[in-house]
Amino acid sequence: MAVLTSMLPSAPIAAFAESLVEGRRVLLLGSSAHSLWQKLLDRGARMVHVCDPDPIRLAESSALSTQPNASFAPLSNQAALALRDSVFDLGIVDNLASFSDPAEILRILRKALAPRAVALVTTPNPDVREALLPDPAPSRHQFDYYSLYDLVRTAFPVVRMLGQMPFVGYTVAELAPLDEPEPTIDAGFVSGGTEEPEWFIAAASAQPFGVESFTVVQVPVTEVLHHSSERQLREQLRVSRNAERSAVERLARLEAQQLDLSARAAEAKEQYETSQQVVRLRGEAQGLADRIMALEARSVAAEARAGDAERQVEQMRQALSRAERAEAEQARLVEHLEAARLQAKSAEQLASDSAADIVRFETQLRERGVAIRRLEADLKAAERTGHQLLRDLQAARAGHHRQFGSEAWAVSNARLGSETLAADTAQRSGTSSAWVPSQVEGSAGETEADVLRIAEDRARLQADLIAAEWRIDQLMSSLEKEHQDREKLAAAMSELADAQCRLNEQAALLSQLESQGIRS
Repeated sequence: MAVLTSMLPSAPIAAFAESLVEGRRVLLLGSSAHSLWQKLLDRGARMVHVCDPDPIRLAESSALSTQPNASFAPLSNQAALALRDSVFDLGIVDNLASFSDPAEILRILRKALAPRAVALVTTPNPDVREALLPDPAPSRHQFDYYSLYDLVRTAFPVVRMLGQMPFVGYTVAELAPLDEPEPTIDAGFVSGGTEEPEWFIAAASAQPFGVESFTVVQVPVTEVLHHSSERQLREQLRVSRNAERSAVERLARLEAQQLDLSARAAEAKEQYETSQQVVRLRGEAQGLADRIMALEARSVAAEARAGDAERQVEQMRQALSRAERAEAEQARLVEHLEAARLQAKSAEQLASDSAADIVRFETQLRERGVAIRRLEADLKAAERTGHQLLRDLQAARAGHHRQFGSEAWAVSNARLGSETLAADTAQRSGTSSAWVPSQVEGSAGETEADVLRIAEDRARLQADLIAAEWRIDQLMSSLEKEHQDREKLAAAMSELADAQCRLNEQAALLSQLESQGIRS
């Protein structure tokens, strides 16, 4: 159960602020276990509202409180919202450094105070190591004179800084004075005239205000001696703990030395045992050395075999690469071979067709040759007959009828046919010299018709000759094309034979590689 401590460093605040507390509503933000709220009520406060961030401590203090004008509430965001604005006349922050968020505490305090209210914000001086009355509340922050002023100045426009210094001494006074004595303070025994402040107090408000500039608060000597005894006990405890720590350290050093000696003894024993095993180990070492030499020799041989194996593997890889390229080449040659076979088949079909055409063309050529030779002979005979007839016609016209009759009939008998010859012979045997001119005139007319007929035959023969020559040219071009086809066929057959040879070589190489792989 919590016990309210009667005298703490915050207690003088109640005496210092008595003029501000009397008949006023006071808001206290801090520990409810301190007796500060009770002292504020004793100094005439109308009511005191305590906000404590520790719920357990708050519950215990609330249970112990018997004051009707004292209220308690937790210090949280919800509690801060529950506080009515501008209600309190005095606000006190007991150790601002003990709160996690000092700026938020000042904001809550500023909101809860009336416009003319005064706030007293206390914080311990971080430079003081030993205080007259210790504060049990731990500090989370450290505020010096300037940092406290700057922080409070953010919430209140008017700030006055105060210091709470320890005052230790004796009072020499007349025991039965006639009048009210005037106190005299002598600080001659203190260097500088005053002690260093243990606490900084920032008196702040929204408007100018007045406070006591110098106040001495006397505290019971028993409280100070009690804390002095506690300090002595703490100092003795510290010295005892230091001695205990030294003894523990010395004991640890002795234990370490003992362990070291034990280790050395064990090491000496091990060295003795080791010396007994040196000879055996040397023998084993020699055997191991021999085995190592044998293993090194075997390792050299194994490395040589590994090198050979690597070379063989590399050769096999190269052979495999060549085999793969050979397979690709073989596939390509197979494709070429298949194409060549198709071309050869087409060429063979074309050759067979061409051979049949050649036979047919040769037969036609021979027949045309015979016809041409026959026509050429007829043409030559017709030309000779025509020339002879022209000569006879010219001679007949010139009056040489005897020569014409004899030569014409000879020619007619030789060239024109037996029928004409018989007619002419019959006429010749029954004629006289007077009939000859009329006969010659009739023969001249027939000769002109024969000449025309012969000319027509000649033109027809010439046309046949030109057609025969054109046909001969066609046959010659066909023969040339057939010759080219035969050359292409021969080239295709040659390429086919080369491809077959390369295919056989690749097959032999592949077989050799497979046999090498099987042997490996």
